[in-house]
Amino acid sequence: MGTVVVFRSNHQSRFSFHSPLRRTIREGKGMVRGAQQGQQRKHQTFLAYESEVTLKGCPKPLRQIIMKDHGRAEPTFVLTNNRAMELVEILSVYARRWRIENKLAELVDFFHLNALSSPIMVRIFFDLLLSVIASLLYRRFAQDLPRFEKKLAPDLFRHFVDMPGRVRFDGRDFEVRIRKRAHTPILLGVKKLQEAIAIPWLKGRRLKITFTS
Repeated sequence: MGTVVVFRSNHQSRFSFHSPLRRTIREGKGMVRGAQQGQQRKHQTFLAYESEVTLKGCPKPLRQIIMKDHGRAEPTFVLTNNRAMELVEILSVYARRWRIENKLAELVDFFHLNALSSPIMVRIFFDLLLSVIASLLYRRFAQDLPRFEKKLAPDLFRHFVDMPGRVRFDGRDFEVRIRKRAHTPILLGVKKLQEAIAIPWLKGRRLKITFTS
């Protein structure tokens, strides 16, 4: 199948390209328009420019594909030694791989999967299990939030979870009182959050979330 290497141009990248190519990317001249196949995407089409580049220490030239207008602020660069695959097929491989890498990055950066609490194998497996469960819960939470369905856990935490509140227990049920914030109207639109929730491991006691001004 060959090797595919993906990277992006941004303010932290050391990668630089010559002025004519920079102008081609900026103006879109000489680029071909393609369509992203498969599942529904917000950006169905993109512009792509294909050329050959030679890297130091690499005996054969590589196939370089530059993609823009694909929903990201900066162009994406793809280097591959596969010359048999069609351009759209290569970019489909990139898209699937990037989703996996984003999920792994989320588990490491946000859930600190690489900072295990113990060298004991059983505890390592338990940490991994809890991290995966937490990731799935955030993903399920996002599915109920309009415009945030595809957001990752760090964004969901910042907008909807990381906020002060008070917990009250009257001897029978719990009430969590949370001060309203900019994104509270989205939570108010989630029907299941407006009803008391029975907690099985608390002997069926109910939990009610109240948003205060």
